[in-house]
Amino acid sequence: MIKIALSPAEIHEALHIAERRYERHRGNRHARYRNLPHTHLHGALGEISFREWLRREKLPYRAPCLDENEALSLPDFLCGHHSDDLSIGIEVKTWDTRHWQKWGRCISVEQLPSLRKKGVHIIVWATVALERGPASRSWQAIKEHLRACHSLRTTLWGWHRIEEVETWGPPKPTGPEGNEVLNYQAPDAGRCLFELRGLLKGS
Repeated sequence: MIKIALSPAEIHEALHIAERRYERHRGNRHARYRNLPHTHLHGALGEISFREWLRREKLPYRAPCLDENEALSLPDFLCGHHSDDLSIGIEVKTWDTRHWQKWGRCISVEQLPSLRKKGVHIIVWATVALERGPASRSWQAIKEHLRACHSLRTTLWGWHRIEEVETWGPPKPTGPEGNEVLNYQAPDAGRCLFELRGLLKGS
């Protein structure tokens, strides 16, 4: 695993991204997951963390996830080549640290075809620790909590190839009671990020 410490500027960037996504999905009644402030923030923090790791490793990348016009049709990151068609598509999935062991490392049955259609080749797993309670319901509460954070630590755990997903065993419902989603759940965090670094450098 790799720990990433995000700066106040990066935390603010993730917050801005999460708020835009929340507003974009506000009227979507067919979403796979509940449209909640903290879930969008988790996702954005995981993506910013992975971008920071790519920068540290001096790996070439493009980040469609940070562009509203591309976020829904392309993988979170395109790495390795200047041409999108030849790049390795990477999706970052992020959980609250408290749910990582029980519910983490999941890809929903409904989402798998769309990930393939977008050109995702690799799934990277991440976790972040944020206080819940009021922060799960209110942007104002989230902002007040984040103002006190001089830095925020996230964890990049590992990765799997998308073709491995259906080998994880039969799908099962996971998630909070009453909001379970039918998922494929990986048995572990997969390969280490150093192996991914070698793959991206050689692509």
